[in-house]
Amino acid sequence: MYRHLGLMFVEMARSLGGRPPPVTFEGLEHLERALDKGRGAIVLTGHVGNFELLMRMAGRVGTPVHVIIRPFTSPVAAAILERLRAGGPNILAARNSGREALRVLSSGEVIVFVLDQHVATRRAAWVPFFGRPAATSRDAVRLSHRTGAPIVPVFTWRRSGDQARSNRHLH
Repeated sequence: MYRHLGLMFVEMARSLGGRPPPVTFEGLEHLERALDKGRGAIVLTGHVGNFELLMRMAGRVGTPVHVIIRPFTSPVAAAILERLRAGGPNILAARNSGREALRVLSSGEVIVFVLDQHVATRRAAWVPFFGRPAATSRDAVRLSHRTGAPIVPVFTWRRSGDQARSNRHLH
């Protein structure tokens, strides 16, 4: 986990300097087709690969990207991430973001949910995860039903060596 976090910060710093690392984006082609429908799109991702880099690069689909997240409790971590996220997606605090999410989707833009975060029991949908019950958010489905915006899973995967040269990636 610590190696992953360290790599994630290095990748973000490199991307700020104009040198994104070799990363495969799975699902961006589906996002582009979803946006063609004019109802915006809801992207589901998780803390897999470099989700921070995904949020920055997803803006290349030609429409603003808004990410719903829970704020960090550590002021130091929050300040570091705020700086790394500068110039990237618009950040919406998870608490009370419903109206803004509706506005974003009605404008044909993108909302990103990092769906693997634990949700408070009173708001959760319980689903099996590796054989154990896990609390997850219902908000993406609710937004989709209310707005008609399609839900699209998108993920990043790190690549290296020959694999990096042979797979499709964005720069």
